[in-house]
Amino acid sequence: MSGTLIALIAAANITLSIGQQPLVPTEGLLPPLPGSEITVPTEPDRMARMTVSVFVNDQGPFQFVVDTGANRTVLSSALAARLRLPMGQKATLHDIAGVGGVETAHVARLRVGKRQVDNIIAPLLSASDMGADGILGIDGLVDQQVVMDFLGEKMTITPIRKGPGEKDTIVVRARSKFGQLILADARIGSERVYVIIDSGAEYSVGNSALRARLLRGKRKNSAIPIELVGVSGRTAMADLAVTPEMKIGEVTMRNVPIAFSDVHPFRQFGLADRPAMLLGMDLLRSFERVSLDFEQKKVRFRVKD
Repeated sequence: MSGTLIALIAAANITLSIGQQPLVPTEGLLPPLPGSEITVPTEPDRMARMTVSVFVNDQGPFQFVVDTGANRTVLSSALAARLRLPMGQKATLHDIAGVGGVETAHVARLRVGKRQVDNIIAPLLSASDMGADGILGIDGLVDQQVVMDFLGEKMTITPIRKGPGEKDTIVVRARSKFGQLILADARIGSERVYVIIDSGAEYSVGNSALRARLLRGKRKNSAIPIELVGVSGRTAMADLAVTPEMKIGEVTMRNVPIAFSDVHPFRQFGLADRPAMLLGMDLLRSFERVSLDFEQKKVRFRVKD
């Protein structure tokens, strides 16, 4: 293979199904209490993803990646064996590189800060592929707001947002599929783009439909071939290129690097033929903080001073 090869970890768009039925988030992983909120410190891992401390069956803490692109919480196989978790039935896992079978385990209790949920069915993956002890997915955040504060290195989980918006905050409406929020109010140049917020991905990924519109007339060698690595260990090839400008709501970003590849999530979300992208941590960290309101289906971007 010619060109420069860059290995990327993209813990993106994990969807779990048992039989033919996807397990879509329906109840709280971190259930809201009236007037309550929880703030937990976070640490960036070597790929600049946000991680939090999690207790599993009252043991830990263990480091989990916060992944808004995963609709299920995931554990490493090594951690499940260490804690002697009872095994569950086999399931189907969808990630950035395709579809495959996966073992599951039963977690009696999972706690982040002061919040706890019981009886979780968690898929098991390799810690080396995930780059962590586990992945904290969005199962349970469907009726809450999650604030990822990159400047303060913390994550806050609150009940439904009320009151006026903050100064310098851009609000973008979204729709939901498999629990994930998909932004429709985004543009690159004059092209409308569907954007999936994916804090588990190190870099942002766009599909061929987006590339065809953005790179029309440009030289073929203007893109660099790279390799995407999914949490399952499966890989997909991509071409890394820079687009001059991208606009999300009222926010404009320039010289945006995007890895172009028709990865599995675009087909899964019905966006294979529409310009779409996964917005990874490389671009999310350009904001001071990003808030995901799963109840009102809104995403708020706080612009850095």
